[in-house]
Amino acid sequence: MSNRRVCIPTLHSAWRSIEQYQESVQPDVAARLESTLSPLDAMLFHLLLELLPGDASVVDLAAEAMGGACSVLALGQSRVRRVAIPETSGSNRLDNESRLAVERFRQTNRSEATVEMLPVGRDPHSALVGGPQDAVRVLLLAADDAETRAGQVRACLEAAPEAVVGILGLGRVGDCQAIEVLLRDFGTGSGYRLHLLRERGAALVASRFGLIARSGHPVEETLHRIEQLYATNLDFLDFLKDRNLHAIKAAADVPSTIPPHPLLRTLESQIAGLTQALKDAESQCERTRVLEASLSFKVAGFVQRVRQRLAPDGSLRYRVLLKVRRAVFVLRTQGPLVLVKRVTRKLIGPRM
Repeated sequence: MSNRRVCIPTLHSAWRSIEQYQESVQPDVAARLESTLSPLDAMLFHLLLELLPGDASVVDLAAEAMGGACSVLALGQSRVRRVAIPETSGSNRLDNESRLAVERFRQTNRSEATVEMLPVGRDPHSALVGGPQDAVRVLLLAADDAETRAGQVRACLEAAPEAVVGILGLGRVGDCQAIEVLLRDFGTGSGYRLHLLRERGAALVASRFGLIARSGHPVEETLHRIEQLYATNLDFLDFLKDRNLHAIKAAADVPSTIPPHPLLRTLESQIAGLTQALKDAESQCERTRVLEASLSFKVAGFVQRVRQRLAPDGSLRYRVLLKVRRAVFVLRTQGPLVLVKRVTRKLIGPRM
């Protein structure tokens, strides 16, 4: 294993090269980049090359579809030593501008990688076979070109079995034609395996980057390292949380040695009194609800309504009713003799 220090890329460091490149290309090329390449996938591509053993040699089959952006992305990674761009027979002014923009980016950023234009008719796998023997050979492909480039990809993998194919812009399974094509040509039993980086962790679920490599390729170990990098990066925070909770619980179990404030007991007694008053009020409300739901309460309400209709408040009937009620009360509590005396005193007055 190499003792080289691994430099973990960030979203900013990986996407910075694409931002610079977008400023030098036409708007339609920039729009295609936004729909195919994301900052997350740019970072994952740089991270993949950083973790793979040895320097990298990249063949950009997506140059025409993405206006050379993948070449710029590769040149922005310090492990890349060579970028090969196949030319097409239908080259136009936009392609020429893209090639110039790629070369201008290489010179401006002082990249040590060389850019090689493969002439029309030269097979891309010849660029993979050449170069240093210990170099990591990477073939970049746009998902929109998966069907038309499938034959070239298979020829490249047969010529260079240690090569890795990176596919950008993959959609959801069932909605993406490129995934169906890749599974048909490189599925189970083919000796190759399709890896989707969004399956490597919840933090990578938005990724649209995929890889094709032969079964047992060292890239599988690299993908496992990436998975562990994003699966366990919050374990330290969980450890701190557990330690803090344990410290809080331990502090709560130890009796306090600080003397209480003189007003503390007064406040505690007031709080206890208010709490009891609240409980009493809730109990009274509950008894009132039970009473209102009882039959006697309903009968009393009916009698009150009848009395209001027969003897309205303030009427002569109402005053007579009050006198009768008081007489009945005196009769029941003090006896008939007291009632007679009171009636006689009321009728005769002070002359008695």
